Amino acid sequence: MHPQSFDTSHPMPWNRVRDALRECSHCGVNIALFQIPRPWVQSNTSVATAAGEYVSASHLLPSLNSLATTPRGVWLILEIDDLMADDKKAIGRLARRFAHDGVYGWAFAQSSMQLKTSEGKTIPHSRFTARVLVKQKHAREHFSRAIATDFEASTQRTKDVTDVQNDFLNNFQYFAHPTFADVAYSEPITLAARSQVMHLAPPFDVLPSSSGSKDRAGQVKTAIHSLRHIELFEIGKFPPLIAPTSPVSTHPSTSSSVGLDMSLCTTEVLRELASSACPNDDLSFMDVCRMQRFAYLMEVLAKEGGFVCRVFHSDGPYLKILRYLSSTIRARTPPGSSFTSRLNRQQISPYYEAIRLTPSGHVEIILNLDTPDSTIRLPTQAEFDQYNMKLERERHDFSKKLSRSEVRQRKNQKRIAEGVAAALAGMSQST
Repeated sequence: MHPQSFDTSHPMPWNRVRDALRECSHCGVNIALFQIPRPWVQSNTSVATAAGEYVSASHLLPSLNSLATTPRGVWLILEIDDLMADDKKAIGRLARRFAHDGVYGWAFAQSSMQLKTSEGKTIPHSRFTARVLVKQKHAREHFSRAIATDFEASTQRTKDVTDVQNDFLNNFQYFAHPTFADVAYSEPITLAARSQVMHLAPPFDVLPSSSGSKDRAGQVKTAIHSLRHIELFEIGKFPPLIAPTSPVSTHPSTSSSVGLDMSLCTTEVLRELASSACPNDDLSFMDVCRMQRFAYLMEVLAKEGGFVCRVFHSDGPYLKILRYLSSTIRARTPPGSSFTSRLNRQQISPYYEAIRLTPSGHVEIILNLDTPDSTIRLPTQAEFDQYNMKLERERHDFSKKLSRSEVRQRKNQKRIAEGVAAALAGMSQST
């Protein structure tokens, strides 16, 4: 249905396509509506309505975008009441089954109203409530139908929450970081791309605060550390290529005094570049989805402080993705970004390909933009082992800091308990 293939003196048959799509009750409707051919957006061609009137495609896009996105901070909740304690595992299994269909968090806790005996006494732990966190209504409806089938005696309530605070989000157990899902559903990308991005979402295995786990703070730090250095470039799926042990190598070593090109941008610019990217001769559909995954994950990590992650050469697409982002920044230099050539960065570290996130939220892509991948120096096994040891020490430091904080917390709790006991003893003596 390319506009240029029709006689411009007659209305284009978009109305017939639109009416046919309206008869469908499938997510393909949103995909077809959102993917309006580029000439309708960038040229003076128009779309014909059913009445034969011409409507500019720019007027169509805002309404279509609102169908495909959910504003940030808006979460939809499904509450399931009248559950028993034994239902917790079944609810967790069902939520995990729907993890790739829009269910990203779930919680299980005692209900505010418990059952009572015939004498009117409360029966503790007799009723429980499950809460499921989603981003779109169709996911909530799908899960609601599954609950009605598996738990016929339960009752359900729906609720929409805006301006969600961390104290509320910490009560849920997640399959992916909540900020990652929040960003992915706020971006106007196609439904197919969003579905694939959420399939690629890195895990976030942290117990909810309601679990009473004393090491939750350590779990959060460990999970963030994994997102920074393991999940950011999917090292488990795309392991680094190691230099051969033979003395002759096709990968020349890089002098430690030679700087690398640096592309700098804010996380907002990085997200916009990734969300607006389209598959082309250099990037496949999966490459674009992984670029969006990378950008959305950097926005998650921007809230956790700065870090530096080394970029290893591998069979994965991330080095190609970083080159695309860096070359785009060099060519366009959008507001909030800059490009510094390696000629102006002599004697400036790091001297290896890396991603750096500054505490101010700026992303630095450090690599030689014009150097072919085949000439990048591969790390030796010893260098890679040393890098892994550094990461292990950081994880060990997290556990030590956690242990010290737990000791301080227990001492404070002991002092408070002793003070309360002393005060009660004094009150009893005075009476």
